[in-house]
Amino acid sequence: MFGVGPQELLIIGLLFLLIFGPGKAAGMARDLGRFVSGAQYSVEAFKEELLSEEVREARRTVGEVKSGLTAPVQEFKDGVRHSVDELKAEAAVPKERDEPTVEPSPDKDEEHKPKGGGS
Repeated sequence: MFGVGPQELLIIGLLFLLIFGPGKAAGMARDLGRFVSGAQYSVEAFKEELLSEEVREARRTVGEVKSGLTAPVQEFKDGVRHSVDELKAEAAVPKERDEPTVEPSPDKDEEHKPKGGGS
C-alpha cells in the first residue's frame, strides 16, 4: 500500500492523535472513512456504467454481424438441401440406358466354320 508498512502507519496514527486530539481525530477518521467508502462506491458505479455500455455496444455489434452472416449461410444450406433432394429424386427414378446394347452377331460364328460343307 504505497510503500507504507504497518510500523509507519502506527507512527502516522500516533502523530495524528497527538496533533488533533482524541475527539477531533475520531471525527476526522470517521469522515475520512466515509469519504474513502463513497469514493470507492463512485468508482465502482462508474466502472459498472462504463462496462455495461461497452457490453451493450459489443452485444449490438455481435448481433449485427450475426444477422449479416446468418442469412447467406441459411440460403446456402437451403440450396444444398434442395440439390440433395433433387439428386435423391433422380436416383429413385430408373432411367433408360443411354448406352447401346451389343448383341453377338451370327456372322462371327460362321466365320470360324469352314465353307463348302465338307468335313
